Amino acid sequence: MKSLSRFFQRTLLTLLIVLTFASSATAQDGPFEDEFEDPNLPGWQHTPNAYVEEGMLRLEPGAYASPEGAWGAFELEILARYSGQGDIAFMYNSDGTDGSILLYDGNRFELQRESSGQIEIVEGSIPFNIPSGEWFQLTLLIQPELQSLLINQEVIFSLPQTTPLSRGGFGLETQRELLLDIEHFILIPLGSEPMEDPEPVETSEPESEAETDISQPPSTRSPAYQVGSWTHLGGPIGGLGYDIRHSFENHEIWYVTDAWAGIHRSLDGGLTWDPINEGITATKGVDAVPIFSATVDPHDSDVIWIGTEGSGRIYRSSDGGDTWVEMSNGIDPNLRPLTFRGFTIDPRDQNTLFAMAEISSLAWTPDGQQRAGLELDLTMGIVYKTTDGGKNWVEVWRGNNLARYAWINPDNTNVIYVSTGIFDRESANTDVEAGFAGGVGILKSTDGGESWRELNQENGLLDLYVGSLYMHPSDPETLLAAAAQNNWSGYAEEHTAGVFLTHDGGETWDRVLQGKELFATVEYCEADPKIAYAASEQAVYRSDDSGQTWNRFNRPDNTWGPPGTIAGLPIDMQCDPDNTNRIFINNYGGGNFLSEDGGQTWVDASQGYSGALIRDIVIASGQPGWVYSSGRSGVFRSANGGENWVGLSNPGPEFPKIALNEITTLALNPNDPKGLLTAPSDLAKIMVSRDAGNSWSLATGMMGSPTSLVYAPSDPSTVYAAVTLLACVDDIQGGIMEEICSQGENFFYSSSDGGQSWTAVSEDGPPGDGIVEVVVHPEDPKMLFAGTLTRSVVKSTDGGRTWTDISSGLPHGDPVNTMVIDPGLPTTLYAGYLGRGLFKSENGGTSWRQMMSGLDPEANIKSIVVDPTNSDIVYLADHFSGVYVSTDGGESWSSLNDGLTHRTANVLALSDDGTVLYVGIEGAGVFRLGDPPPVEGAEDLLSTTQQPGPGISDEAPTEDGSVESQQGEPPSEDTDDQGGFKLPCLSGIGPGLILTSFWIVTRSRKRRSMKRSS
Repeated sequence: MKSLSRFFQRTLLTLLIVLTFASSATAQDGPFEDEFEDPNLPGWQHTPNAYVEEGMLRLEPGAYASPEGAWGAFELEILARYSGQGDIAFMYNSDGTDGSILLYDGNRFELQRESSGQIEIVEGSIPFNIPSGEWFQLTLLIQPELQSLLINQEVIFSLPQTTPLSRGGFGLETQRELLLDIEHFILIPLGSEPMEDPEPVETSEPESEAETDISQPPSTRSPAYQVGSWTHLGGPIGGLGYDIRHSFENHEIWYVTDAWAGIHRSLDGGLTWDPINEGITATKGVDAVPIFSATVDPHDSDVIWIGTEGSGRIYRSSDGGDTWVEMSNGIDPNLRPLTFRGFTIDPRDQNTLFAMAEISSLAWTPDGQQRAGLELDLTMGIVYKTTDGGKNWVEVWRGNNLARYAWINPDNTNVIYVSTGIFDRESANTDVEAGFAGGVGILKSTDGGESWRELNQENGLLDLYVGSLYMHPSDPETLLAAAAQNNWSGYAEEHTAGVFLTHDGGETWDRVLQGKELFATVEYCEADPKIAYAASEQAVYRSDDSGQTWNRFNRPDNTWGPPGTIAGLPIDMQCDPDNTNRIFINNYGGGNFLSEDGGQTWVDASQGYSGALIRDIVIASGQPGWVYSSGRSGVFRSANGGENWVGLSNPGPEFPKIALNEITTLALNPNDPKGLLTAPSDLAKIMVSRDAGNSWSLATGMMGSPTSLVYAPSDPSTVYAAVTLLACVDDIQGGIMEEICSQGENFFYSSSDGGQSWTAVSEDGPPGDGIVEVVVHPEDPKMLFAGTLTRSVVKSTDGGRTWTDISSGLPHGDPVNTMVIDPGLPTTLYAGYLGRGLFKSENGGTSWRQMMSGLDPEANIKSIVVDPTNSDIVYLADHFSGVYVSTDGGESWSSLNDGLTHRTANVLALSDDGTVLYVGIEGAGVFRLGDPPPVEGAEDLLSTTQQPGPGISDEAPTEDGSVESQQGEPPSEDTDDQGGFKLPCLSGIGPGLILTSFWIVTRSRKRRSMKRSS
C-alpha cells in the first residue's frame, strides 16, 4: 500500500488551502450531500477524469475530487464500488499543512497522518476485503476523541484521536489502476464537543417542585443508549407472510417467508425461527427484505429457491439458506414490479425448474400507469423455465392473470399444471363495466411447457382465481384447488368460490366445499394422502377421504387461530411429513400457526419470526418489562420485555365478529397498567380494556380511528383523541379512497371518565386541517400542544376548545409527524417533520429552532422521546435511517442502530427510569435496548381470556359439498350489498393497491443503503 501520491498532495493541498480560506469567509461548513444528478458537479473541485455518468461520480485511475468546504468533526457516508487494482485515498481535516489520510487497497485499510509534509502511519494493515464490483456503504465518523470506520454498518476500527481536530477540507483520489464509482455522498458536520457517555448528572434547577415529581425513584441502572446493542425480539406476529416449507432430509428444519422480514429458518420443527437473509440484496422501502415464494429442492434439501416481491429477482442457496446468490439471468428487466409467486422443480431433473410470477399493471400497461378493477390491481402473469439450474431463464407463458403454483406429473414430466389468480388481485382481462370477473383458471401443458391449454368454467371451475393447487402424492391425476377473489366471487347471484377436486387430470372439476368465504389454500398430507386440509379466513377444514367430504373447525365468531389472535388470510399450509395431525399455516397478515390436533386448535409458532408493521408502543409506569404494541396485526402484550407476546384480540359479547387489527394508536393509563385504550381502523370506534386487554368494551360518543390518543399525565380521568384522515392529505382521484375522503371529517374529542365516553370539544373544529399528534402538559391537564397537517404547531389552554398558533420559526404547509414535551422541563418541546427535520422550543412554543446536526437532511422523524431522568438525553426515530440519540438536549445526534436488522423506525417508547428503550419497526416487529428487570405482578398479566374452542360439524356434507359447522352460517355482515367479500384492510386497498404503490414510493426517493436495490 502506498502513501498519498505526490501529485495528489501538491494539487489537493493547494486546493485545500484555497478552500479553507474560502469556507472561513463564507462559513461553508454545513452538510454537503450529492446524488450526482448534475453532470457539472456543482460544489466540487476535480480533475477532468472525475465526472458524472449515469447518476454516479466516476473517478478514473489517478483522478481526484474535493467538495467545497471545511469541516472539523464530521460523519461521512458514501455508497460506492470499485474495480481494478490500486488504492483509494480519503484525505480530511487538512488545513494546508496537516491532515489525515485513509488508504484502502482492496484488502486492507491504513490510517496515516500528515504533519508539515511528512507522512506517518497511525494504524497500519487493518485487514478487510470488499469484493471488487460490489456496492458497499462506507461510514467515516471523525470526533474530537475518536475516529471510527464502518463498512456496511460493520465496525472496521474505532481508534483514539491522537491529535486535536483542525477544521479543513476533504478529498478523494484513486491511485494506480483503480476506478471508483460513488452513487451517494453525504458529509455532515457534528457538534464541536465529543459525544461521551455522560456522568450521572442532575437535571436543571426546576422552576417548581412539580417539575421534578417523578413517580419512581431514580434508577441506578445505566441509560438505555449505554447498554449495548439492540435485541431482536422476533415479535409480535405480523407482516406479509407467504410460504412455509420443510427440508426433505431433516424434518426438524423448516422455512417461512415474509415480504417484509425475508426468509426465516427453524431447526426445532417449526417452533422458533431465525432470519437467514445473507446475500439477499433486493429491498422494499428502506431495507425490508421482500421474499415471497420458497421451494426446497427434493433432490437436495440444501438447495433452496426463493422469489422476491416487486423486484423481479430470484435467489438460490446451496447451503440450506446460510447464503444466497442471485440467479435472475433472462428475467425481463422491464417487467417491474414483477413478483415471483412460486417455484417447481422437475421430479426427475434438478436443473429443470419453473418460476411463476405476477406482472403488475404498472409494468404491462402502455403508459406505465396503474389500472384497477373494482378495487384491486389488474395483473398479468408469466411463467419462466430453466433447464440449466437457473443460469438462464426463458419465458414459456404469459397471460391475463398472475401465475402461482405449478405441479409436474412424476409419471410423465411433460404434463404440467399451473394455477393462476389470487384473492387480492384482479385479472388483466377484468371488465368492470360489463360485470365480467375475468381470470384464466388452471393452465395445463402436455409438452413440457411448450404450449398451454386453459382449464376453466367449461371444465367445472366456477371461479377462475385459483389461489392454491395441490397434486395427490400417489395419484397425479387427482388435484385439489382453492379458488376465491375478494370482490368477484360474490359479485353474481351464485358465489363462485370454493374448493374443487379433479380425478382426471383437470378435465372435469367438482366443487367439494363452498360458502361465502375466501378459500385460500389446500394441501394433501404426504404421509397419508387420505388426509387433506383446506382453509379460509373463517375456518380450517379437514378431510379424511382425500377431499371428498370435510369437517369444519372454527370459533363462534367465524374466525380461527390461537387465543387472542385473529388469523390473517391463510396463504400457505404445510402438513408435517411425519404426523398428519400436525399442520402449519403461514398467514398473509403475518404469523405462523401450528395445530397438533388436525386443525381443531392452534398455537402461535412464530417466535423469532416477525414482519410486523408496528405503529405504537406503550410501557407501564414503573415496569420497563410490561409493554404493549400495536400494528396491522392487532394489539399485543408482553410481561417479559418483549421476549414473548400475547395477542389481545378478545372481542366481547357486544361485538363478537369484530377483528381487532389495523391498530394505529394505543394509550395506557399512567396510574393503571391494565387500563388500555385503542381503536381498530375497521371499527372506527375506541375500545376500552380494564384488564390488560383480556376483554374489551366499546366507548360511546365518538366515531373514527384516532391519529392520536393520550391520557393527561396529571389526571388520568382526562383523555384526548384526534381523528384526522391522514390518507386524504393528497388529492385522491377515483376509487374507494376518494369516496372515503369526500365523506370524512376531522374532529377533536375529550373524555372525562378515562376514555369510556367522549365529547367533541373544538368550537371551530381542529386546527390546521386536522391534528396529527397531541401532547398534554405533565402538570396541567387542560394545556395541550398539537402538531397539525398544515398549520404546524398549535396550543390550547382550555382542553382543546380553542387553539392558538405557536409556529414562529417552524415550516408551514407540512404535517408535523410527532411531538413531545420534556417531562423534566415542561417548557421544552420537540417537533419532528417529514423532510423538514427536528425543531426545539425552550419557551413553551414561543419560538423554535432547528436541531439537525448529525441527522439525515431528508429525515422522516416519526417519534421522539426524552429521558424523564435526564433532559439532556433524547432519542428519535427516523423512518429512513433508524434510531438516533442526543446527549446534549438535541444539539447533536449520533446513530444508535447496532443490532437493528431494519432501520425503518416508526415509534419509540422509553421506560420512566430511562433504562429500557423499545423501537417499533416497519416490517420487523419490536426491538429492545436494555434488559428490563422482572415485572412485578406478571401473573396477573399472563392470565388470558381464552376463546371458545372450535366446533366440529356433525353434519354430513350436502350434495353440493358444502359443510355447516355447529356455529352456523357465516354472518351476513361479511358480505357487501352485492354479496361480495369484505376482508378488512388485509385485502382491498391493503396488499392490492398499496403493495404496488409502495414500489412507486420506493423508486421516487433515491435511498441511501448498504444494499443496492436495483
